[in-house]
Amino acid sequence: MRKLIFTVLACALAGGCGDDDGRGGRDSGGGGTDGGGGVDSAVADGGGGTDSGGGTDSGGGPSMCPPGPCDLLTNAGCEAGQACYLVTTMEGVPASPMCLTAGTAGEGTTCGAATDCQEGFACVLENGPDMPGACRQTCCGGSSASCAPGAVCQNFADQDNYGFCFLPDGCDIIAQTGCEAGESCVLASNDGSSTCVPTPAGGGMQDASCGMGSPCAPRFFCLGPMDGPSFCRQACNPMAAEPGCPDGTTCGGITGFPPTLGGCVPPAT
Repeated sequence: MRKLIFTVLACALAGGCGDDDGRGGRDSGGGGTDGGGGVDSAVADGGGGTDSGGGTDSGGGPSMCPPGPCDLLTNAGCEAGQACYLVTTMEGVPASPMCLTAGTAGEGTTCGAATDCQEGFACVLENGPDMPGACRQTCCGGSSASCAPGAVCQNFADQDNYGFCFLPDGCDIIAQTGCEAGESCVLASNDGSSTCVPTPAGGGMQDASCGMGSPCAPRFFCLGPMDGPSFCRQACNPMAAEPGCPDGTTCGGITGFPPTLGGCVPPAT
């Protein structure tokens, strides 16, 4: 039901951020600052490309957030009237936390820039870059500890440790059921939660290399060790008598996932 896009405020180094709320034109390339110093939109992976090799880090807390002079969850380091936002200052430079004038919009409120939202929230463009977004509570490290009960943390595709909280749809990744026409069921969090997104074009199938910028197709997980390469693996049910895996693979469980959700992997060597 949503295309997950995270809004990052872009500031020109020459002019600084000042009171710019990031309402300038959006960078359609998703890579850095545009000519107007507007909003840089980083598109989340809608193809089920979450790396589930290590499971969910249950530690939670501010230490898991991107490092910087302020804390994206607690707002520590910012003065009264300010909020901590993830900001990119120029193309090629990683985004980092920065204190800016705080917005006032809360959960579910329409937004057009990161700074429209109050502290602890991000502007998520759920229906594409040309439509208004909605302020959503943020989270770090894939941990749902800062989320409301029942909600899970979805990392943004280009941010290893920063995301937003949402309620999973509970669709069936293996059977690809529970979504509306034109949507696919994909992995939403490292705890195995699922959600419906507009069916993405392309995406890797069994054994295709995957990672940031190279997502897997719906019904496939991007799996691999934390310090090694990752590959697309077909979703399967380890508890089923016939998991339906391709020849030469077995259905194995995934750390942090329910026992009925796993991936088709080659035999251990």
